[in-house]
Amino acid sequence: MHGHFNGEVWGAAVHPREPVFVSCGGDKTLWKWNLTKMVKASEPFECDIKAIDWSPDGNFLVVGGEAGNLFSVNAESFDIISKV
Repeated sequence: MHGHFNGEVWGAAVHPREPVFVSCGGDKTLWKWNLTKMVKASEPFECDIKAIDWSPDGNFLVVGGEAGNLFSVNAESFDIISKV
């Protein structure tokens, strides 16, 4: 895999302490990258995801969907913890 496979990349965020970042986009997925390659991709969310950021401790992600939904996501497993 080389990147998001459908749609546009809408958001990216750098980990607060580690050399990794996450991206999200029009293919409804999150991707985790180290500095040279993709290391993990999520299952598709229910909608395009437009924004993403890390918690200060790097354990969680906050993801914003196109319909105004907010998701709290485990940064390691990409499991959705909660949805508002």
